[in-house]
Amino acid sequence: MYESYVHPSLTPNAVGAVHHIQTTISFDWVKPLHRWSHECTRVTSCIHAGDNSAPAVYDAVSAAISTGIGQHLPGPGVEGMGGAGGPSWRPRGVLASHLQEHRAAVNCLATSANGAILLSGSDDETVKVWDIRRLERDVTFASRLTYAGQSGRITGLCPVLDGSSVASGSSSGSLHVWRVEYSSKPGGWAPDKYRGITAVRQLSPGEGSILQVTPWGGHPALLLYASQRGGVHCCDLRCAADVWHVPAAPSLGLAQHLVADPSGQHWLAQGTSRGWVCLWDVRFLLCVNSWQHPQRSGIDAMSLAVAAPPRLGLQQGSLPHPGVPLLYMSAGLQEVGLWDVLDGRCHQVLRVLNRQESQLSTSESPAALQPPLPAAAAGAPPTGLTNRPSWGSAAAAAT
Repeated sequence: MYESYVHPSLTPNAVGAVHHIQTTISFDWVKPLHRWSHECTRVTSCIHAGDNSAPAVYDAVSAAISTGIGQHLPGPGVEGMGGAGGPSWRPRGVLASHLQEHRAAVNCLATSANGAILLSGSDDETVKVWDIRRLERDVTFASRLTYAGQSGRITGLCPVLDGSSVASGSSSGSLHVWRVEYSSKPGGWAPDKYRGITAVRQLSPGEGSILQVTPWGGHPALLLYASQRGGVHCCDLRCAADVWHVPAAPSLGLAQHLVADPSGQHWLAQGTSRGWVCLWDVRFLLCVNSWQHPQRSGIDAMSLAVAAPPRLGLQQGSLPHPGVPLLYMSAGLQEVGLWDVLDGRCHQVLRVLNRQESQLSTSESPAALQPPLPAAAAGAPPTGLTNRPSWGSAAAAAT
Protein backbone atom coordinates (compact mmCIF):
# COMPACT_ATOMS: atom_id res chain seq x y z
CA MET A 1 0.00 0.00 0.00
CA TYR A 2 1.24 3.46 -0.84
CA GLU A 3 0.74 6.67 1.09
CA SER A 4 1.37 10.13 -0.30
CA TYR A 5 1.81 13.44 1.49
CA VAL A 6 2.12 16.97 0.17
CA HIS A 7 3.51 19.87 2.19
CA PRO A 8 0.61 21.64 4.02
CA SER A 9 1.47 25.01 2.52
CA LEU A 10 0.85 23.68 -0.98
CA THR A 11 -2.51 21.91 -0.57
CA PRO A 12 -5.48 21.63 2.19
CA ASN A 13 13.88 2.29 -0.31
CA ALA A 14 15.22 3.60 -3.90
CA VAL A 15 13.64 5.39 -6.90
CA GLY A 16 13.46 3.35 -10.08
CA ALA A 17 11.41 0.64 -11.71
CA VAL A 18 14.22 -1.87 -11.54
CA HIS A 19 15.15 -2.84 -8.01
CA HIS A 20 17.96 -5.06 -6.81
CA ILE A 21 17.91 -7.28 -3.73
CA GLN A 22 20.83 -9.47 -2.65
CA THR A 23 21.99 -11.55 -5.62
CA THR A 24 18.93 -11.29 -7.86
CA ILE A 25 17.50 -8.68 -10.18
CA SER A 26 13.76 -8.45 -10.70
CA PHE A 27 11.83 -6.45 -13.27
CA ASP A 28 8.69 -5.96 -11.24
CA TRP A 29 6.12 -3.37 -12.19
CA VAL A 30 5.04 -2.65 -8.57
CA LYS A 31 2.46 -5.26 -7.66
CA PRO A 32 0.50 -3.39 -4.91
CA LEU A 33 -0.95 -0.93 -7.43
CA HIS A 34 -3.57 -3.41 -8.59
CA ARG A 35 -5.36 -2.73 -5.26
CA TRP A 36 -5.27 1.02 -5.79
CA SER A 37 -8.92 1.63 -6.67
CA HIS A 38 -10.46 0.64 -3.32
CA GLU A 39 -7.68 2.20 -1.21
CA CYS A 40 -7.32 5.59 -2.86
CA THR A 41 -9.81 7.39 -0.59
CA ARG A 42 -7.73 6.80 2.53
CA VAL A 43 -4.44 7.17 0.72
CA THR A 44 -5.25 10.61 -0.68
CA SER A 45 -6.81 12.09 2.44
CA CYS A 46 -3.41 13.56 3.30
CA ILE A 47 -3.16 15.45 0.01
CA HIS A 48 -6.26 17.55 -0.43
CA ALA A 49 -9.99 17.26 -0.31
CA GLY A 50 -11.99 16.52 -3.40
CA ASP A 51 -12.72 13.74 -5.83
CA ASN A 52 -9.68 14.51 -7.95
CA SER A 53 -7.21 13.29 -5.31
CA ALA A 54 -6.84 9.74 -6.57
CA PRO A 55 -5.33 10.68 -9.96
CA ALA A 56 -2.86 12.95 -8.19
CA VAL A 57 -1.55 10.12 -6.04
CA TYR A 58 -1.52 7.70 -8.96
CA ASP A 59 0.40 10.22 -11.07
CA ALA A 60 2.85 10.92 -8.24
CA VAL A 61 3.67 7.24 -7.71
CA SER A 62 3.91 6.49 -11.43
CA ALA A 63 6.18 9.49 -12.06
CA ALA A 64 8.48 8.51 -9.18
CA ILE A 65 8.76 4.88 -10.26
CA SER A 66 9.39 5.75 -13.90
CA THR A 67 12.10 8.33 -13.11
CA GLY A 68 15.20 7.36 -15.06
CA ILE A 69 13.41 5.14 -17.56
CA GLY A 70 14.36 6.35 -21.04
CA GLN A 71 11.84 7.21 -23.70
CA HIS A 72 13.27 4.36 -25.78
CA LEU A 73 12.45 1.73 -23.16
CA PRO A 74 8.77 0.82 -23.42
CA GLY A 75 9.48 -2.57 -21.86
CA PRO A 76 7.16 -5.48 -21.15
CA GLY A 77 3.97 -4.72 -19.32
CA VAL A 78 4.45 -0.98 -19.78
CA GLU A 79 1.88 1.31 -21.28
CA GLY A 80 2.92 4.15 -23.55
CA MET A 81 5.59 6.55 -22.41
CA GLY A 82 6.47 10.11 -23.24
CA GLY A 83 4.25 12.99 -24.20
CA ALA A 84 4.21 16.65 -23.38
CA GLY A 85 3.20 16.04 -19.79
CA GLY A 86 6.26 13.94 -18.96
CA PRO A 87 6.65 10.19 -18.52
CA SER A 88 3.34 8.33 -18.77
CA TRP A 89 4.58 4.87 -17.83
CA ARG A 90 2.08 3.02 -15.68
CA PRO A 91 2.96 0.01 -13.48
CA ARG A 92 0.75 -3.01 -14.14
CA GLY A 93 2.07 -5.67 -11.78
CA VAL A 94 3.80 -7.77 -14.46
CA LEU A 95 7.01 -9.59 -13.53
CA ALA A 96 9.03 -9.58 -16.77
CA SER A 97 12.16 -11.45 -15.69
CA HIS A 98 14.22 -12.64 -12.73
CA LEU A 99 18.00 -12.65 -13.17
CA GLN A 100 20.08 -14.75 -10.78
CA GLU A 101 23.63 -15.19 -12.09
CA HIS A 102 25.45 -12.99 -9.57
CA ARG A 103 27.01 -14.82 -6.62
CA ALA A 104 26.88 -11.82 -4.23
CA ALA A 105 24.86 -8.65 -3.62
CA VAL A 106 23.94 -6.50 -6.63
CA ASN A 107 25.05 -2.91 -5.99
CA CYS A 108 24.24 -0.97 -9.16
CA LEU A 109 22.29 -1.08 -12.42
CA ALA A 110 22.58 0.90 -15.63
CA THR A 111 21.43 0.81 -19.23
CA SER A 112 23.52 1.50 -22.30
CA ALA A 113 23.09 4.80 -24.12
CA ASN A 114 21.04 3.13 -26.87
CA GLY A 115 18.76 1.42 -24.34
CA ALA A 116 19.42 -2.09 -25.64
CA ILE A 117 21.64 -3.40 -22.84
CA LEU A 118 21.16 -3.71 -19.08
CA LEU A 119 24.29 -3.78 -16.90
CA SER A 120 24.47 -5.07 -13.33
CA GLY A 121 27.44 -4.68 -10.96
CA SER A 122 27.95 -6.90 -7.95
CA ASP A 123 30.05 -7.66 -4.88
CA ASP A 124 31.27 -10.73 -6.77
CA GLU A 125 33.59 -8.34 -8.74
CA THR A 126 31.79 -8.82 -12.04
CA VAL A 127 29.52 -6.83 -14.35
CA LYS A 128 26.86 -8.80 -16.22
CA VAL A 129 25.59 -7.71 -19.64
CA TRP A 130 21.92 -8.50 -20.32
CA ASP A 131 19.94 -8.03 -23.55
CA ILE A 132 16.84 -6.04 -22.58
CA ARG A 133 14.94 -6.80 -25.79
CA ARG A 134 15.16 -10.56 -25.21
CA LEU A 135 14.26 -10.68 -21.53
CA GLU A 136 10.57 -11.23 -22.14
CA ARG A 137 11.12 -13.97 -24.73
CA ASP A 138 14.17 -15.67 -23.20
CA VAL A 139 13.24 -18.62 -20.98
CA THR A 140 16.79 -19.04 -19.63
CA PHE A 141 17.37 -15.41 -18.58
CA ALA A 142 21.09 -15.82 -19.26
CA SER A 143 23.49 -12.89 -19.45
CA ARG A 144 25.20 -12.28 -22.79
CA LEU A 145 28.64 -11.30 -21.48
CA THR A 146 30.52 -10.94 -18.18
CA TYR A 147 33.21 -8.36 -17.41
CA ALA A 148 35.54 -9.73 -14.73
CA GLY A 149 38.65 -7.63 -15.32
CA GLN A 150 38.23 -5.31 -12.33
CA SER A 151 39.13 -6.13 -8.73
CA GLY A 152 36.94 -5.15 -5.80
CA ARG A 153 33.20 -4.79 -5.40
CA ILE A 154 31.57 -3.01 -8.34
CA THR A 155 30.09 0.17 -6.90
CA GLY A 156 29.07 2.23 -9.94
CA LEU A 157 28.10 1.86 -13.61
CA CYS A 158 27.13 4.30 -16.34
CA PRO A 159 27.21 4.60 -20.16
CA VAL A 160 29.97 6.76 -21.66
CA LEU A 161 31.51 7.66 -25.03
CA ASP A 162 29.46 5.81 -27.64
CA GLY A 163 26.31 3.73 -27.30
CA SER A 164 28.16 0.57 -26.29
CA SER A 165 30.85 1.79 -23.86
CA VAL A 166 30.59 1.54 -20.09
CA ALA A 167 32.42 3.07 -17.11
CA SER A 168 32.61 0.98 -13.94
CA GLY A 169 33.99 1.93 -10.51
CA SER A 170 35.02 -0.42 -7.73
CA SER A 171 35.81 -0.53 -4.03
CA SER A 172 39.48 -1.05 -4.93
CA GLY A 173 39.57 2.56 -6.16
CA SER A 174 39.80 1.76 -9.87
CA LEU A 175 37.83 3.16 -12.82
CA HIS A 176 37.55 1.03 -15.94
CA VAL A 177 36.10 1.99 -19.31
CA TRP A 178 35.24 -0.90 -21.60
CA ARG A 179 33.18 -1.55 -24.71
CA VAL A 180 30.59 -4.22 -25.43
CA GLU A 181 31.36 -5.55 -28.91
CA TYR A 182 28.39 -6.72 -30.94
CA SER A 183 27.10 -6.84 -34.47
CA SER A 184 23.71 -5.67 -35.70
CA LYS A 185 21.53 -6.73 -38.55
CA PRO A 186 21.76 -4.62 -41.74
CA GLY A 187 19.88 -1.39 -41.18
CA GLY A 188 19.42 -2.07 -37.47
CA TRP A 189 20.92 -0.51 -34.35
CA ALA A 190 20.21 -3.08 -31.63
CA PRO A 191 22.66 -5.91 -30.85
CA ASP A 192 22.11 -9.12 -32.74
CA LYS A 193 25.25 -11.12 -31.93
CA TYR A 194 27.60 -10.38 -29.02
CA ARG A 195 31.29 -10.81 -29.78
CA GLY A 196 33.05 -9.90 -26.52
CA ILE A 197 34.38 -7.05 -24.38
CA THR A 198 37.24 -4.66 -25.23
CA ALA A 199 39.12 -2.63 -22.60
CA VAL A 200 39.31 1.09 -23.45
CA ARG A 201 40.94 2.79 -20.44
CA GLN A 202 41.85 2.06 -16.83
CA LEU A 203 42.34 4.71 -14.13
CA SER A 204 43.41 4.53 -10.49
CA PRO A 205 42.87 7.92 -8.79
CA GLY A 206 44.29 6.65 -5.49
CA GLU A 207 41.54 8.22 -3.36
CA GLY A 208 39.94 5.14 -1.87
CA SER A 209 36.79 3.41 -3.04
CA ILE A 210 34.84 4.79 -6.00
CA LEU A 211 31.39 5.58 -4.62
CA GLN A 212 29.44 6.70 -7.69
CA VAL A 213 29.87 7.25 -11.42
CA THR A 214 27.53 9.17 -13.72
CA PRO A 215 27.73 10.98 -17.08
CA TRP A 216 28.23 14.75 -17.05
CA GLY A 217 25.52 16.45 -19.05
CA GLY A 218 25.24 15.66 -22.71
CA HIS A 219 28.96 15.19 -23.35
CA PRO A 220 29.70 11.45 -23.68
CA ALA A 221 33.44 11.86 -23.03
CA LEU A 222 33.00 13.50 -19.60
CA LEU A 223 32.52 11.30 -16.55
CA LEU A 224 31.62 12.30 -12.99
CA TYR A 225 32.87 10.11 -10.19
CA ALA A 226 32.88 10.43 -6.40
CA SER A 227 35.67 8.87 -4.38
CA GLN A 228 36.02 8.04 -0.72
CA ARG A 229 38.67 10.66 0.07
CA GLY A 230 38.80 12.96 -2.95
CA GLY A 231 35.32 14.43 -3.40
CA VAL A 232 33.76 14.68 -6.86
CA HIS A 233 35.76 14.78 -10.10
CA CYS A 234 34.76 15.53 -13.68
CA CYS A 235 37.14 13.50 -15.85
CA ASP A 236 37.73 13.82 -19.59
CA LEU A 237 38.09 10.21 -20.71
CA ARG A 238 39.85 11.23 -23.94
CA CYS A 239 42.94 12.37 -22.03
CA ALA A 240 42.29 10.90 -18.54
CA ALA A 241 42.55 14.37 -16.95
CA ASP A 242 40.24 16.28 -14.59
CA VAL A 243 38.16 19.12 -16.01
CA TRP A 244 37.16 20.26 -12.53
CA HIS A 245 37.11 18.95 -8.98
CA VAL A 246 34.82 19.54 -5.98
CA PRO A 247 36.64 18.77 -2.69
CA ALA A 248 35.22 16.50 -0.02
CA ALA A 249 34.11 17.81 3.39
CA PRO A 250 34.59 14.91 5.84
CA SER A 251 32.12 16.40 8.33
CA LEU A 252 29.30 15.99 5.79
CA GLY A 253 29.91 12.29 5.12
CA LEU A 254 30.71 10.43 1.93
CA ALA A 255 29.30 11.77 -1.37
CA GLN A 256 27.52 8.56 -2.34
CA HIS A 257 24.99 9.91 -4.86
CA LEU A 258 25.21 12.51 -7.63
CA VAL A 259 22.64 14.27 -9.81
CA ALA A 260 24.04 16.41 -12.62
CA ASP A 261 22.61 19.22 -14.71
CA PRO A 262 21.29 17.46 -17.84
CA SER A 263 22.70 20.29 -19.96
CA GLY A 264 26.14 19.71 -18.44
CA GLN A 265 26.77 23.40 -17.88
CA HIS A 266 25.77 24.70 -14.47
CA TRP A 267 24.96 22.64 -11.39
CA LEU A 268 25.62 19.45 -9.49
CA ALA A 269 23.80 18.01 -6.46
CA GLN A 270 25.44 15.48 -4.18
CA GLY A 271 23.87 13.41 -1.40
CA THR A 272 25.98 12.10 1.47
CA SER A 273 26.03 9.25 3.97
CA ARG A 274 25.10 11.69 6.76
CA GLY A 275 21.99 13.03 5.04
CA TRP A 276 23.50 16.19 3.57
CA VAL A 277 22.54 17.49 0.13
CA CYS A 278 24.90 20.06 -1.40
CA LEU A 279 24.14 22.07 -4.52
CA TRP A 280 27.22 23.28 -6.44
CA ASP A 281 27.58 25.86 -9.17
CA VAL A 282 30.37 24.16 -11.09
CA ARG A 283 31.14 27.25 -13.18
CA PHE A 284 32.64 28.83 -10.06
CA LEU A 285 33.08 25.64 -7.98
CA LEU A 286 30.88 27.26 -5.35
CA CYS A 287 28.49 25.53 -2.95
CA VAL A 288 25.33 27.62 -3.33
CA ASN A 289 23.06 25.67 -0.99
CA SER A 290 23.16 22.79 1.46
CA TRP A 291 20.74 21.17 3.87
CA GLN A 292 20.47 18.03 5.97
CA HIS A 293 17.63 15.51 6.17
CA PRO A 294 15.59 16.20 9.34
CA GLN A 295 16.43 12.74 10.70
CA ARG A 296 20.07 12.98 9.62
CA SER A 297 19.40 9.81 7.64
CA GLY A 298 21.88 8.92 4.93
CA ILE A 299 20.76 9.52 1.34
CA ASP A 300 20.02 6.13 -0.23
CA ALA A 301 19.16 7.31 -3.77
CA MET A 302 18.71 10.52 -5.76
CA SER A 303 17.17 11.25 -9.14
CA LEU A 304 15.99 14.31 -11.08
CA ALA A 305 12.21 14.67 -11.39
CA VAL A 306 11.60 15.57 -15.03
CA ALA A 307 7.81 15.48 -15.29
CA ALA A 308 5.59 18.57 -15.11
CA PRO A 309 4.09 19.39 -11.66
CA PRO A 310 0.64 17.92 -12.46
CA ARG A 311 2.29 14.63 -13.47
CA LEU A 312 4.15 14.68 -10.16
CA GLY A 313 0.89 14.87 -8.24
CA LEU A 314 1.28 18.59 -7.49
CA GLN A 315 -1.16 21.34 -8.33
CA GLN A 316 -0.25 23.62 -11.21
CA GLY A 317 1.28 26.83 -9.88
CA SER A 318 1.69 25.47 -6.34
CA LEU A 319 5.50 25.48 -6.36
CA PRO A 320 7.09 28.59 -4.81
CA HIS A 321 10.01 28.51 -7.30
CA PRO A 322 8.68 27.58 -10.75
CA GLY A 323 11.39 26.24 -13.05
CA VAL A 324 13.75 25.18 -10.25
CA PRO A 325 14.72 21.50 -10.51
CA LEU A 326 13.12 19.02 -8.12
CA LEU A 327 14.93 15.96 -6.80
CA TYR A 328 13.55 12.63 -5.69
CA MET A 329 15.50 11.50 -2.63
CA SER A 330 15.18 8.23 -0.77
CA ALA A 331 16.15 8.61 2.89
CA GLY A 332 14.80 7.48 6.23
CA LEU A 333 12.42 4.58 6.66
CA GLN A 334 10.60 3.68 3.42
CA GLU A 335 10.31 7.34 2.35
CA VAL A 336 10.91 9.02 -1.00
CA GLY A 337 10.71 12.81 -0.86
CA LEU A 338 10.39 15.38 -3.64
CA TRP A 339 12.74 18.25 -2.75
CA ASP A 340 13.32 21.76 -4.07
CA VAL A 341 17.07 22.19 -4.62
CA LEU A 342 16.88 25.96 -4.15
CA ASP A 343 15.62 26.12 -0.57
CA GLY A 344 15.97 22.51 0.59
CA ARG A 345 12.25 22.09 1.16
CA CYS A 346 10.35 18.83 0.78
CA HIS A 347 7.08 19.24 -1.15
CA GLN A 348 5.88 15.65 -1.25
CA VAL A 349 6.60 12.27 0.36
CA LEU A 350 5.79 8.83 -1.00
CA ARG A 351 6.23 5.88 1.32
CA VAL A 352 5.39 2.20 1.41
CA LEU A 353 3.35 0.90 4.35
CA ASN A 354 3.51 -2.65 5.63
CA ARG A 355 0.36 -4.65 6.32
CA GLN A 356 0.00 -3.50 9.93
CA GLU A 357 0.56 0.18 9.13
CA SER A 358 -1.93 0.09 6.24
CA GLN A 359 -4.68 -1.07 8.60
CA LEU A 360 -4.27 1.90 10.92
CA SER A 361 -6.65 4.84 10.50
CA THR A 362 -3.79 7.30 11.00
CA SER A 363 -0.03 7.06 10.64
CA GLU A 364 2.92 9.10 11.75
CA SER A 365 3.77 12.12 9.64
CA PRO A 366 6.81 11.58 7.37
CA ALA A 367 10.15 12.72 8.77
CA ALA A 368 11.00 14.56 5.55
CA LEU A 369 8.18 17.06 6.14
CA GLN A 370 9.68 18.19 9.43
CA PRO A 371 11.50 21.55 9.35
CA PRO A 372 14.98 21.13 7.85
CA LEU A 373 17.99 21.50 10.08
CA PRO A 374 19.57 24.98 9.87
CA ALA A 375 22.78 24.82 7.89
CA ALA A 376 24.82 26.87 10.37
CA ALA A 377 23.64 24.91 13.40
CA ALA A 378 24.32 21.59 11.72
CA GLY A 379 27.84 22.51 10.68
CA ALA A 380 27.34 22.92 6.94
CA PRO A 381 29.94 24.68 4.78
CA PRO A 382 29.31 28.35 3.96
CA THR A 383 27.18 28.92 0.90
CA GLY A 384 27.05 31.73 -1.63
CA LEU A 385 23.31 32.07 -2.09
CA THR A 386 23.70 35.23 -4.14
CA ASN A 387 25.41 33.26 -6.91
CA ARG A 388 22.70 30.78 -7.73
CA PRO A 389 23.21 28.82 -10.92
CA SER A 390 21.17 29.24 -14.05
CA TRP A 391 18.96 26.19 -14.34
CA GLY A 392 19.40 25.81 -18.10
CA SER A 393 17.54 22.97 -19.76
CA ALA A 394 16.65 21.42 -16.39
CA ALA A 395 14.32 24.32 -15.67
CA ALA A 396 12.47 23.76 -18.91
CA ALA A 397 12.19 20.07 -18.13
CA ALA A 398 10.89 20.75 -14.63
CA THR A 399 8.24 23.13 -15.83
